[in-house]
Amino acid sequence: MRRRFVVSSFIAALASSLGVACAGPLDAVRPVMPERAPEATTIWPGYVTSDDRMVLEDAERRIDAARKGEVLLVVRDARGIPAQGVDVELSQVSHDFKFGVEESFTPAVWGQLVRAGINHGTVIADWTGTEPQPDNWTLEAVEASYGAHVLPDMGVDLRASAALWMTPERTPEHVRRLDAAALRSAIERHVRGLATRLRGDIVLWEALREPNAEWASALGRDPNLMVSLAVTAAEAVRSVDSVTPIGVSFTHPFGEGQAITPLAFLKRLTDAALDFDVVGLEVYYNGYKRVKRDAGKTVSELMPRRSLAELAEILGEFDRFGKTLHISGVSVPSVPYPTDRAIAGYWGRRWSEALQADYLRAFYTMAFAHASVKAIVWKDALDSSATIEHGGLFRKPGSPKPAFFALRDLIRGWTTNTSGATDLEGRLRLRGFAGDYQVTVRDALTGEATTLPARIREGELDTVYVDLPDTWLPPEPIPVASEP
Repeated sequence: MRRRFVVSSFIAALASSLGVACAGPLDAVRPVMPERAPEATTIWPGYVTSDDRMVLEDAERRIDAARKGEVLLVVRDARGIPAQGVDVELSQVSHDFKFGVEESFTPAVWGQLVRAGINHGTVIADWTGTEPQPDNWTLEAVEASYGAHVLPDMGVDLRASAALWMTPERTPEHVRRLDAAALRSAIERHVRGLATRLRGDIVLWEALREPNAEWASALGRDPNLMVSLAVTAAEAVRSVDSVTPIGVSFTHPFGEGQAITPLAFLKRLTDAALDFDVVGLEVYYNGYKRVKRDAGKTVSELMPRRSLAELAEILGEFDRFGKTLHISGVSVPSVPYPTDRAIAGYWGRRWSEALQADYLRAFYTMAFAHASVKAIVWKDALDSSATIEHGGLFRKPGSPKPAFFALRDLIRGWTTNTSGATDLEGRLRLRGFAGDYQVTVRDALTGEATTLPARIREGELDTVYVDLPDTWLPPEPIPVASEP
């Protein structure tokens, strides 16, 4: 069944005379592949290691097939005859891929982020922050802190992160004292209340964050208990929201500092028939972060080291579960390690603002090329609030670092703006990154134009039918040379 669009007008006389129909995929939905894989075009710095360079060059060749689809414009005049030579412009207005930043709301910072193409934000909705005492909900303050009532109007959708984040700081003391049965009951009540209050405002429920990390030990380190609690939390969400995807996130995909590896924990979740859709991976490697010790002193602690080649390989290991992957956190520093500046940051170089930007560009290229990855979230925009020290995209509000511009330029490079003219059959097939588009159709004789919406989906071909009004003059036919 065709959907009819009523296009406003390109001149007053055509205000109600142009009808556009958008049908489903041509014939049947099928994979759409480029005629040949594009060549790698980025000139990577000479200090990039050979293993990483191979990964990056391969990623550049795979991005087209992983992230693009096609739209077929079929243009007909009022008599139903194919309209050849009609000029068409295709301009991308939004991305399906989520380019995210986890940062509280600062208008000046988020204004720049949105203009750079960031379309995904985070509300940290942990138990302590949202309901410190039973039925004492403080969610409104949390939402205000993360711009939950502002960012959607700026084109930024939101994930609710850490519904269950069982660190001592994120779990109220009265909850930590409960036995297993009482705890499951409390989780069911709390998560149901949270989901009821946020339903419709978010695009992803992160039901469980860092479930098997050693520091998330408020309830002890029993993986079976955490699996049981995850099932309880997911069922509570589904009882009030049957549509929004549910995610579970892990830090350190290789399993450093965890009771069992994320891969092993995911196996337990699937064996328990947990209803979830997204695996989030926090990729905090190669830098250092602020850590609070028992005495309350904050110190810098080195993160584990992994190459981009290793990270690309581990992403493939997570594909075995058939879930969407989100890079739910990534960051690296922009200054050397404070207590020993001789410690190399990456590629044999000390961390600097330039190296941070190069690493960001490389990591995003690697992850963006991995087809099951649908989101990348940079952890913290501002250095002042960054968990990974000096890991922000801004030194302070209004002072972006090279990494910010690197991310902006990547998003611009992964945005499609193209054009063409219909052929003898009134058709034009255009290829672009997945997302929403504005199609501009121009009268070849008068130059007058109208716009209409279209969508491109990864690996699919969709067809948009454009029926020209009888007031739109047909273009002159292309002359064909006669035989002598």
